[in-house]
Amino acid sequence: MTIDFRGWHSRTFAVLAIVALLPTTVVLALSGLAYNLNVPGLADAIDPFIRSLSVSKVIGLGLMSAPVLAFVLAVLPVLRFSIHRESGELMISFAIRGRSLTLVAIGLSLLLIAFFAMHSAAEFLFGT
Repeated sequence: MTIDFRGWHSRTFAVLAIVALLPTTVVLALSGLAYNLNVPGLADAIDPFIRSLSVSKVIGLGLMSAPVLAFVLAVLPVLRFSIHRESGELMISFAIRGRSLTLVAIGLSLLLIAFFAMHSAAEFLFGT
């Protein structure tokens, strides 16, 4: 049995994935520039926006779940899943077609997922 979408609208889904990642990427980039690199005046400019994000848990959850949604959007059309028997053993395989825009969306979403995982681990371990 094979499930294969054959790259069905893969470019469209990759663009949707990148669009889903934009708000999270912009917030993290501005926050990093303002608070970690201390770009003059930027912290004062984005502070009201960052405070409004911390008030609404729904917006924060949306920003944190966007990379997972983007990963699923990017991978789904280029995924091939196969189950078959070989020499009496059950073989399960996954394959992803390497389309360039899809790989960009997958890479960016995995980068953001890794960032959130590392940030959460740092907060848990060091209480920052």
